[in-house]
Amino acid sequence: MGEAVRALVVRRARAEPTAQELIDHCRERIASYKKPKSVLFVDALPKLANGKVDKRALRASWGLP
Repeated sequence: MGEAVRALVVRRARAEPTAQELIDHCRERIASYKKPKSVLFVDALPKLANGKVDKRALRASWGLP
């Protein structure tokens, strides 16, 4: 409750999707409450030694608990 979905996207080479295109894509494929309200484009996602996304580092970079 009270949370909004935000997508952090790393673009592929030569791919230039807009935030609205990605939200529309999600709207067609997943439930409304799961689609992102906003999209942020980043250069890279922080990774752990095992190659998984470091969710704690992501939260810390946005000042979340």
